[in-house]
Amino acid sequence: MEIFFLSLLFHLSLFVFQWGFPVESVSLPNLLALETNPSFHVINQSKRTAHHANGSNNIILNPIFEDGLSNWSAKGCDILLHESMEDGKVLPLNGKFFASATNRTRSWNGIEQEITGRVQPNLAYEVTAAVRIYGGNVSSAGIQATLWVQSPDIHEQYIRIAILQATDKDWGQLQGKFLLNGSPLRVIIFLEGPPPGTDILINNLVVKHAEKVPPSLRPLIKNEPFGVNIVENSNLDDGINGWFPLGNCSLSMEFGSPIELPPMARNSLGFHERLSGQYIRVTNRADTWMGPAQMISGKLKLHLTYQVSAWVRIGPGSTRPQVVNVALSVDGNWVNGGQVEFNDESWHEVGGSFRIDKQPSNVMVYIQGPAAGLDLMVAGLWIFPVDRRARFKLLKKQTDKIRKRDLILKFSSSEAVNVSGAFVKVEQIQNSFPFGSCITRRAIDNEDLVRFLVKNFNWVVFGNELKWSWTEPQQGNFNYNDADELLDFCKNHNLEIRGHCIFWEVEYAIQPWVQGLNNSGLITAVQNRLAHLLTRYKGKFRHYDVDNEMLHGSFYKDRLGKDIQATMFRTSHQLDPSATLFVNDYHIEDGSDVRSSPEEYIHQILDLQQQGAPVGGIGIQGHIDNPVGPIVSSALDKLGTLGLPIWFTELDVSSTNEFVRADDLEVMLREAYAHPSVEGIILWGFWELYMSRENAQLVNAEGKINAAGKRYLALKKEWLSNARGYIDAQGEFRFRGFYGTYNIEINFPTMKINRTFVVDKGESPLDINQKMIHPSGNTAANIIVNHDFSDGLNSWHPNCCNAFVVSAESSNQIGLSPKSGGNYAVVKNRTEHWQGLEQDITGRISPGCTYKVSACVGVSGPLSGSPDVIATLKLENHGSPTSYLFIAKTSTSKGKWETVEGTFSLSCVPKQIIFYLEGPPPGVELLIDSVVSNIALQHFILFLTEYIMFDFLMPKVYSGQLTIIFFSWLNFNQKMICPRGDSAVNIVVNHDFSNGLYSWHPNCCNGFVVSAESNPVGLSPKSGGNYAVIKNRTKQWQGLEQDITSRISPGVTYSVSACVAVSGPLSGCTDVMATLKLINLGSAPSYLFIGKTSVSKGKWEMVEGTFSLSTVPKRVIFYLEGPPPSVELLIDSVVISCSISSKSESTSIGCSIAGDEIIINPQFLDGLSNWSGRGCKVVLHDSMADGKIVPQTGKVFASATERTQSWNGIQQEITGRVQRKLAYDVTAIVRIYGNNVTTATVQATLWVQTPDRREQYIGIAKIQATDKNWVQLQGKFLLNGSPSRVVIYLEGPPPGTDILVNVLSVKHAEKIPPSPPPVIENPDYGVNIITNSQLSDGTNGWFPLGNCNLSVALGSPHVLPPMARASLGASEPLSGFYILVKNRTQTWMGPAQMITDKLKLFLTYQVSAWVRIGSGASGSQNVNVALSVDGQWVNGGQVEIIDGRWHEIGGSFRIEKQPSKVMVYIQGPAAGLDLMVAGLQIFTVDRVARFKHLARQTDMTRKRDVVLQFSGSSSSSLFGTSVKVTQTQNSFPIGSCIKRTIIDNEDIVDFFVKNFNWAVFENELKWYWTEPQRGNFNYKDADDMLAFCQDHKIETRGHCIFWEVQSTVQQWIQALNKKDLMTAVQNRLTGLLTRYKGKFRHYDVNNEMLHGSFYQDRLGKDIRSYMFKTANQLDPSATLFVNEYHVEDGCDTRSYPEKYIEHILDLKQQGAPVGGIGIQGHIDNPVGPVVSDALDKLDVLGLPIWFTELDVSSINEHVRGEDLEVMLREAFAHPAVEGVMLWGFWELFMSRENAHLVDAEGEINETGKRFLALKREWLSHAHGRIDIQGQFEFRGFHGTYVVEIETETDKVSKTFVVDKGDSQLVVSIGL
Repeated sequence: MEIFFLSLLFHLSLFVFQWGFPVESVSLPNLLALETNPSFHVINQSKRTAHHANGSNNIILNPIFEDGLSNWSAKGCDILLHESMEDGKVLPLNGKFFASATNRTRSWNGIEQEITGRVQPNLAYEVTAAVRIYGGNVSSAGIQATLWVQSPDIHEQYIRIAILQATDKDWGQLQGKFLLNGSPLRVIIFLEGPPPGTDILINNLVVKHAEKVPPSLRPLIKNEPFGVNIVENSNLDDGINGWFPLGNCSLSMEFGSPIELPPMARNSLGFHERLSGQYIRVTNRADTWMGPAQMISGKLKLHLTYQVSAWVRIGPGSTRPQVVNVALSVDGNWVNGGQVEFNDESWHEVGGSFRIDKQPSNVMVYIQGPAAGLDLMVAGLWIFPVDRRARFKLLKKQTDKIRKRDLILKFSSSEAVNVSGAFVKVEQIQNSFPFGSCITRRAIDNEDLVRFLVKNFNWVVFGNELKWSWTEPQQGNFNYNDADELLDFCKNHNLEIRGHCIFWEVEYAIQPWVQGLNNSGLITAVQNRLAHLLTRYKGKFRHYDVDNEMLHGSFYKDRLGKDIQATMFRTSHQLDPSATLFVNDYHIEDGSDVRSSPEEYIHQILDLQQQGAPVGGIGIQGHIDNPVGPIVSSALDKLGTLGLPIWFTELDVSSTNEFVRADDLEVMLREAYAHPSVEGIILWGFWELYMSRENAQLVNAEGKINAAGKRYLALKKEWLSNARGYIDAQGEFRFRGFYGTYNIEINFPTMKINRTFVVDKGESPLDINQKMIHPSGNTAANIIVNHDFSDGLNSWHPNCCNAFVVSAESSNQIGLSPKSGGNYAVVKNRTEHWQGLEQDITGRISPGCTYKVSACVGVSGPLSGSPDVIATLKLENHGSPTSYLFIAKTSTSKGKWETVEGTFSLSCVPKQIIFYLEGPPPGVELLIDSVVSNIALQHFILFLTEYIMFDFLMPKVYSGQLTIIFFSWLNFNQKMICPRGDSAVNIVVNHDFSNGLYSWHPNCCNGFVVSAESNPVGLSPKSGGNYAVIKNRTKQWQGLEQDITSRISPGVTYSVSACVAVSGPLSGCTDVMATLKLINLGSAPSYLFIGKTSVSKGKWEMVEGTFSLSTVPKRVIFYLEGPPPSVELLIDSVVISCSISSKSESTSIGCSIAGDEIIINPQFLDGLSNWSGRGCKVVLHDSMADGKIVPQTGKVFASATERTQSWNGIQQEITGRVQRKLAYDVTAIVRIYGNNVTTATVQATLWVQTPDRREQYIGIAKIQATDKNWVQLQGKFLLNGSPSRVVIYLEGPPPGTDILVNVLSVKHAEKIPPSPPPVIENPDYGVNIITNSQLSDGTNGWFPLGNCNLSVALGSPHVLPPMARASLGASEPLSGFYILVKNRTQTWMGPAQMITDKLKLFLTYQVSAWVRIGSGASGSQNVNVALSVDGQWVNGGQVEIIDGRWHEIGGSFRIEKQPSKVMVYIQGPAAGLDLMVAGLQIFTVDRVARFKHLARQTDMTRKRDVVLQFSGSSSSSLFGTSVKVTQTQNSFPIGSCIKRTIIDNEDIVDFFVKNFNWAVFENELKWYWTEPQRGNFNYKDADDMLAFCQDHKIETRGHCIFWEVQSTVQQWIQALNKKDLMTAVQNRLTGLLTRYKGKFRHYDVNNEMLHGSFYQDRLGKDIRSYMFKTANQLDPSATLFVNEYHVEDGCDTRSYPEKYIEHILDLKQQGAPVGGIGIQGHIDNPVGPVVSDALDKLDVLGLPIWFTELDVSSINEHVRGEDLEVMLREAFAHPAVEGVMLWGFWELFMSRENAHLVDAEGEINETGKRFLALKREWLSHAHGRIDIQGQFEFRGFHGTYVVEIETETDKVSKTFVVDKGDSQLVVSIGL
């Protein structure tokens, strides 16, 4: 069928072309319908019936040849009459005769009849003919009925009526319609078409006035099953039941397809249950059409639009891209359900749509396409009806965001009028969005059509009249008349115009004479075409489609080379720089054509741009069937990344039912109008018989608007804004309206004022500043001086001509009396049409105001006809050419006065504005009676603004919602542990401001922290660190405060000591006071004085005092206050501590003393007593290096010297002095010396020997020490078991370098009070903190980092990047402006902005931008959004770019310490490359809103409907029995990393086994642990841990067999040669996987292959797949994982999702049995949409995804808990994620600091509580009563349940399990 269609298409195309009727590509798919089209009837000879052709209404004379050939004639051939032909084989269908057109030498030869005078204009006629062909060895050919029309001006038109593919076997019935516009001179109808030599046979021809077709009825569709999949067993839960192989291929079911719905289906269906991960594999395919099939005949409803969606994949062996197609066979006819093309082995989405409009007998869906021999895989095929109304609601919200603007009409008043309370009515009279239509020259002769056009469209495109085949049908024979007439028509009706098209790349659309040229002649013809067209019409067409349909044709490219297409663009731009140059193609938006997918279109555009083609716009033709919004929107999103304006250039939809057609049109118009990248829509016609596509009209042939037209008009009306109300007390009226032109009516008691204004697109306010003027009447002040020439020519100047003034008395010399009764001016001696009379009005014009012009004019002199008089403005500016602004014109004739009327408005006032009147031909005198120009907006100032800003103290209002956030404080009692001595624990958090202003709050003033280095105050810190400066103090009591409620105990006395100073305008001394503010509910705050001190400028003083509270109030706030207003208060440090020094540990309240120092002789006061060398010597010193090294504290220090190994150092045994399960703080003062080493790591380590003689090494802390200064090393440790020996020692520097230690202290760790939740006022979620992000104010707010150059250019995407869109929802579009960075000489150079004051601590900020690089890159380039936070680099997101398109960059960050300086900048590509940045957004993330979304998604993904069916007793007796269902365990894998040491701690074990069901060993399975030295194996730890897990029924992951990062590979392995290394690898695989076969469910085979390449570099690329294959052979039961970090956060270009996918596919192509994807998940500041986006991308591989090493870190446990919740919710809600492993949970047993859920000594912190709360949330419970059927229904999470049934006599408990699955689970419960 496909070959037949292509052949048919070829011949028809040639035929249509030869006779001057080139058709747009839209008509081509219609030819597909010839096989099934109801207008095509093959008439069987054996079933001839009488045909009443000669009915009274037939305007054809002698229609069935009863009168021979009378009234018929031949058109360029002979005609003959027949009774039969070919020995009686050819007989008439009706009557006795038929005619033949024979001896045809041209395709246009045929039979004709003149029907002049028998057809009426503006009436539709139906044409019917019985025809066939004969001879010429042609069995099938097109026959066309054509109308030749000659107009009174001898202009000829050919109107195609109908076309039929006729045969030589049977008579066929040709049917069509036509309509004439004007009153033609002659009209002839004729038949033409077959190739020369083939006869046309005709039995009858009927032309009748078309019957009125009753309008279609709206389809009645009951119970629309929107979103319900009609495919049986789509998830393959029942194997392949319901499916069958099409052809002799084989079907089987396998596992490993994506679990999430494809994106376009997801956009339609919303939250939905996940797919099963099972797919159909099709093997033994001997032909392309073979694949899986299913019958769906009885499941389809007529007139419903069905969306098609599936995941598809092909097997290995493809050498070229393959097409996969979801197809339907509808009663044997092929229907396209979607296509996709690809050439890899990943899963791809195929999406499309279809609709059935006639009841079929037999419908089969099948998947076909890849080459024979290739396996085909299909998963999750969905076919479901689309709920368009639900989609429309979303689009309306989006439209409101992107097509409207907030307006404030601000009215000013004079004393005469009080505007407050006046009624205002605002009506939009025109939307400025371009809505246009295709028109033809013939169409503009139809007055009714023209009326509809000019009323409802503001743009047009010519159907054929500009095409080369029309303007030069034969070489050198030009026809520009039609285009010229259409241009004049558009100009007269103020219609903008697209130029379609300069060239057309599809061969059938090209004239034969062009096709016949040689290459030299062809290039000359192309050059001439460009020069003729673009010179003739320069500046007249706003757009040009340069080379139409380049994705579907390649005539010029094949003949003239690839560069010709770019040359066409470049030359067009040179000839007409004002026109925007478009590409234009079809089937971009519907998923039905792999040649023109969005990806192919993008590739073509980028390729053209790389060749220098100035592509300025993207044309989507839009000839679409059965449109589905999310499919269209997906295409627009992809194309939007190019940053070019998108236009629908030829939009039409077709359906025989006008209501269905209306629905389709509404889908397309709403999708386009709601998308920010779409800047215009052109319909491909609207009037029946003036469109190339049938059943696409909005208006029927004789002018009746149908349902589709009414829908179009309704949408146009919906997209006009109207508002009513009263002017408020401030003189304002507010509303939000669409862009466009408005009329406002203001009603005053004595008058009504109407004015017009325009709402343009833009962000900046539009300020029309005009004071109200109220003269006695309604006439506004005239800005024209001497407007009626009563003062002669004063203020007027003749422009290069002469003028004089005549009065009523002297006017008889001209012969025309003054209109006004006074004077008028005569302008004569005019030698050019532009010469006239002018006046400078510069000083009288205000920007933004609309001025109305009215001039009374006439003409005199030698004149024939009616010349125009034009009012014009001449605008002059320095440094730019003069411009002219047309105001209005009127047609004049001698002896009459006429009025020129119009308006103008200037957004800015140029240097000079000159008004003048011009226009009549040279020699004609111009007469001017009077000129009036007054302001059209007298009474208001219009302000347009994107945002409404309130005072910073007001609550923020977003989207109509007032958000008030409450924070609850966690109250707790905490004993204060005072160390031995006088120094008690300080209860002030961040007492020395080392953490900025964290925990401190300026009280109604401002504060910041300065350091010793950045000291603007001029006073050095007392402590040597930082101090706080409190400024902008307007009251004496204003200062710095901290809430200390939770750290206060009743009855305890606290000592206060604060180091303070002052700065600023102060003479003499002032007091600084320390005060407590005490707050209790229901009573006023009270204040408790603590102490004060007198201070003067330039000196630090101490405020000291004590306080004690008998009871602790609701809140206790400590603060410092006192200096006079405007004096700055400086605070160096604050200490509040227990003043009790008792050592009694039995004190129940207040302070207690911590345990003794564990280290004996910690400061070497007793020499080296209790110390020893660990493999080296230790020496005591009072100094070294000639006194340059002295102790930091005390008198002596020790050195570990003569070190020969890095582990050598100084040690002390502490056995018996440390207790298990207690945390200890370790502090040491250290430095290094000798061996020319200036810096090295010093580490504190604990050596532990267990009773069974096993050794453990516990790293406590490390620091980078130097040979210049002492540094302090700090850390903590905890012992789990009861060791036989414990030794602490220092180690680390390279051999030969001494370790010096001044102090080593080990003490029981202090209890640190839990961090309070951050108090964040007005988080401003979703508000961009970047100034001038849209660049509407140029580059203001931005500066170049380095000596690069910044400028603003236009052409970036209008849509927000996807991840930002997912966070922000419907949002206003981007402006399309971007920053262009040039002259970059370093990679770090780029645009920058300071954002210091805009950041809030502890808030997570999402980063989003579009970025692009210039040409010239030699390889992939990294672009990074970075922050400099007090000089430290913070990563805001990275992306790798290898092409010239726009790319999304996304990431996140958080600031947890108050910075003094923060700069954001964009950097990255190589020096010399231009960098482009658009729409940078940095905004706070509303996590709670996201959590609500995830909760709904989780419900769909992780739950199942359950029916408990009770048996064992009659259902009636069970009816009403109480049922209680409790889930005891969720089956989702949530595990943790564990170490060997933790299983000795019963507290850790208890938490672990209660809360986790999986485990992974942190180090104990790694190669460096199991074989640290060659041949020295240690499997004991792993064995112990495996036994532990088995005992507790914990599943285990094996981490890891190999680790690709070189720094983790043992030295002995690194030293091996290639052969020995390969042997070692083989031994490792065999040893590990043989020992543990079947014991680990997963293995990470080769860890972090994207970040390391040790084995690959040494053993070749294949080693990685070898590791997987061998591991699978040795342990087939284990799932083999890849495992990587920074996959999910956007911050690492080495491991972003696309790179990970490429890496996995590469492994699989080499045969590696990759079974799972590991995302480690060591993440900072997670943002849900960024994480989810990565998961969506990875899901296309169809492999299970696990978070394998998840941890989050924050010093504040509340923030940490929130981060963990983000990650757990995102993972649990995503259907592709099948497990989550935490990388630890207990403090001191995690590799990452500030990541723990449980503190070292077992206290669950806020993060742990959040984790446990989520675990509880993910358990389902239900209770109720058994129904009459003996059932109880609920929906619950997968996992284990207990059900309790309580009858009158008994209580029964049963356990059951809810497994994963889509179908409802029925559980039988026997009682």
